[in-house]
Parts: sequence; C-alpha cells; structure tokens
Amino acid sequence: MKENLIKCVLWVAAVLSTMYILMTGWYNVPSLDDYGFIADVERIGLWNLIKTMYLTWQCRFSTFFVNGIIWLIFGRSANLIGVTIILLCTGWLSVALLFKGIACHYNWQISSSLRWLMAILTTNIGVLAFLEPGTFYWLCALNYTIAIWATIFLVYFIFFSTTRKWLTWIGAILSAAYISGSAENYAPLVIMVLGLVFLARLVQQKTWKWWVDDTNHLLFVSLLVLCAGFLAMLLGPGNKVRLGSAGGALDLTEGITLSSLLIRTVKASFILTLRFISRSLYYIALLPLFIWMGKQIKYAKKYTPFTWRELFIILTCLLAFIVISVAVCVFGVSWHWYAPPRAYCFMSFVFVASTGYIGLRIAQTSDRNGVINASAVTSGLLLCVFFGYIIICDYPTLKEYNQYVRTRNSQIEERVLHSSETSSNAQLPFVCKPYSHHWSATTYSTMRNGIYAILGKSRRFYEPQVLLMESELSADPSDFKNNGLQLYYKADFDIICLTDDGNQN
Repeated sequence: MKENLIKCVLWVAAVLSTMYILMTGWYNVPSLDDYGFIADVERIGLWNLIKTMYLTWQCRFSTFFVNGIIWLIFGRSANLIGVTIILLCTGWLSVALLFKGIACHYNWQISSSLRWLMAILTTNIGVLAFLEPGTFYWLCALNYTIAIWATIFLVYFIFFSTTRKWLTWIGAILSAAYISGSAENYAPLVIMVLGLVFLARLVQQKTWKWWVDDTNHLLFVSLLVLCAGFLAMLLGPGNKVRLGSAGGALDLTEGITLSSLLIRTVKASFILTLRFISRSLYYIALLPLFIWMGKQIKYAKKYTPFTWRELFIILTCLLAFIVISVAVCVFGVSWHWYAPPRAYCFMSFVFVASTGYIGLRIAQTSDRNGVINASAVTSGLLLCVFFGYIIICDYPTLKEYNQYVRTRNSQIEERVLHSSETSSNAQLPFVCKPYSHHWSATTYSTMRNGIYAILGKSRRFYEPQVLLMESELSADPSDFKNNGLQLYYKADFDIICLTDDGNQN
C-alpha cells in the first residue's frame, strides 16, 4: 500500500515536470541567433553549411549536422514543441536503457514501470537543473543537451548493452562520433574519463590485449573515434577565425602562464561550484527517491554498507572534475575564466548520476524502511508542489513573451508581403519596440546576494531566470541578429528595435 502511494506521488511529479517542460517548449520560438542559421541552411543546404562553418567560424561538425537537420525540419514552426518532445523522449530513452542495462549487468530485479518512472523524473530534473535553463530550448545550443544523451547512450552500449552486437557497435560509434564534434570543452572530458576507465580495466585484468575482451575492444574503438573527431574539431581552420573575432588568443598558449592558469582556474572553479550549489536542491530532492528506488530492487548478492569514506571519494572526484573542466576552458580560451554556463549543462547529469549512486548504495544495506518511505513521499510531494507552482507562475510570462515575438514577426511578414504595394516606404526600416521582460532572478543571484548581505556589502547581483532565449533586437541594422531575422523573412528593408523615446534597446 505504501509503495503504491509513493509511486502515485512520484508519477504525479513526473507528469507535472513534463507538463512544465512541454509548456515552455510550446511557447518557445527560434532565438535571434537561430534565424540566421535557419536561413543559411535553407539557402545553401546542409553540407555547404557544415563546410562553411568548419572553414570560417566553428568546427563542431557533428553539431552542425544534427542542428542543420533540426533547422530544416522545425525552423519554420510556430513553436518548438516538436523539438522539445524529441529531446525529452530521447533523454528518457537513454536513461531508461541505462537503468535496464545496469540491472541486467548486476542481475538486479526491477520492474519496467519503475525504471521508466525514475528515467522520466531524473531526466526532467536534470534538465531543469541546467545552470542556464534556456539552453534546452535554444536551437543553436542543442548540442549541449544532445551530447549528454549521446554520452549516456555511449556508456550503455559499451558497458551495459542488452541489444544485438551489431546494433551495439553502431550505437557506440555513432554516439562517439557525435560527442567528438559537439563541444571543445566536453569531448576531451569524455575522452579523459573513458581513457582512465580503459587503463583501469587493463590493469585489473592484468593484460594489455584489449582486443580479447569485447568491452575493452569496443571501448578502445570508441576512444579512437572520439580522439579522431576531437582533433578534427580542434585543428579546424574555423577556430582561429572565431577566436580572432572574439578577441581570444589565436595560439592556445599565447598570453597565459602557469601561474595565471592556476589562479584563474581556482577562482573560476570556486564561482562555478557556487553555481552548482545554488541548484543543489534538485539533487537533494532526488536523493530520497533513489534510496526508495534502491529498496524496490531485488539484489543478487549482499553489498557492504555505504561509508563516509566512499562519500568523501565521490565528492573529491566531483570537485576534481569541476576543476579540470574549468581548466580546459581557461587554457583553451585564455581571456575567459570559464565558458558560458550553458557549456556546463552536462554537470547537471554528473550530479544526478552521483546522487543516484549514493542513493542506491545507501539502499543496498539500510533497513530503515519507515524513514525511507516517509522521506520519499515527502520529497515527491514537495516536487509536486514546486512543479505546480512554477507552472502557474511562469505560464503568464511565457504566454506574454510568445505573443510579443509572434506579433513582431507577423508584422514583419505582413510588410514583406505588401512591400511591392508600398514601394514608397520600401527603404524605411521596420521599427519594433523592445519587450519589457519580467524575469525572476536565478537561484544563483539569490544565493550570491545573500552572501553579500552576510558580508555587509551593498553590492547586488542580478541574473535573469530566462526560460526563453531573449529576443531583443538592436538599433543597429547591421547587427548579426537583425540581419538574421531579415534573411529569415527575405525582407528588403532594415529591421531595428527602439525604445519609446527612440533610443537603442
């Protein structure tokens, strides 16, 4: 009876979190960055877009391949609900397969419904815990989410696959190929972790004949694909163009010393850690659910109790991973402390995975069923209240913002259709007003301002919790965002944005 009650509460939380993500996708539209890319891929085609980007701007070949297909399919949609559904279902599938593979590998007995319940909840919470929530809905930045799914698939295919051998190989190679060209700060981290696992397996098995073991064989080939693709992305000519235009160093070692690398890495790691802490309530809410899930599993053997030493090792590894991921960006782009928060979306699922491991390990030997059930139902109810609250609070803002963008764009379309009839005004720019947004502050802003208050500082920090990519045009008609929108609608007039007093937005 208690188990059914907890399951019902968790399913309600899963449904509400899904409703929130889908609602946000329904009111989402392409960002201003997206319009130019959509117009380009429609004009020159997918392969020419990849080639052009690789030679002149950015060498993320797999990113532009997948994004290009999505731009062609969904670029003219009224909203992005289709993209949202595809991303969400892919994430659910990857996590559910991983749960299934792990259970089969260790001979655990767990119901299919429970696997899917936890897959949906962990995926949804992992997405909502992104440091930059709008990343999930930004067509230009889909690689940051898709790379996470590809990594989960890769881990499943290499270590826990329950599918046919030929499908396992194809899935692993395709996943590795995508990761290798997804992001310059992400691919090397995956290579590092899998490389260490590969070496550890060889040491444990006391042999260097990696081709003898099927898992080692697949892992080695996947690492080769990852390394080859990463080098192709890193050494491509477009990187120098992009770095030069952004003011970065054309030579990775230019302008940075060992001391400055260490200082920037430490400072940036501290700030980034604070950002992760500001999102930690999501992971804290997941912990009782993983413990409860662990109690529903029938294990094939007895496990040793979870210890403080094991927890210390996990936390140390997490901290080291944060520092390494920051150091990669500091070294690669020496004028930044760390990449934009969207580049660290993958860390959300690193924390989810760590939370899941801790929860399952506690459940394997704990006999405090009453406390576990009470914690699980409490956490589930709090999640239901939270998801219901943000649905009610964010719905008006999402709807209002969507209406603003759609009204502006329909006015541009109407003028394009009637431009031949009003040739006298054809050369006049289209002028739109900015949107007066009402974004709430992020949890990081709240936490940082709280720290300022404790320290007695009057400084205040504001960072908007942007659910949709802000669609704010410039007063300069030559701005790339303005140009992108102009190309998207094939307008023969400039598009600018001015405030009521005629000033630049």
